[in-house]
Amino acid sequence: MSETSFFTDMIQSITDRGRQLLFSGSRTTQIAAEVDLQTLCEMLLSSRGEASGMAIAAEILER
Repeated sequence: MSETSFFTDMIQSITDRGRQLLFSGSRTTQIAAEVDLQTLCEMLLSSRGEASGMAIAAEILER
């Protein structure tokens, strides 16, 4: 396994975990779906946790 592959897998794992924490549960998932792109960007800028920040960034990129 190359170092790049390991690093990529690790980053993906952190992103997935952050997304699970942020968007788990039906109410939270519904709220996240209703949040506009500007609000997600503001959340990213104000986020302190790396996992949650990566999850928010991934959500922004998907949109």
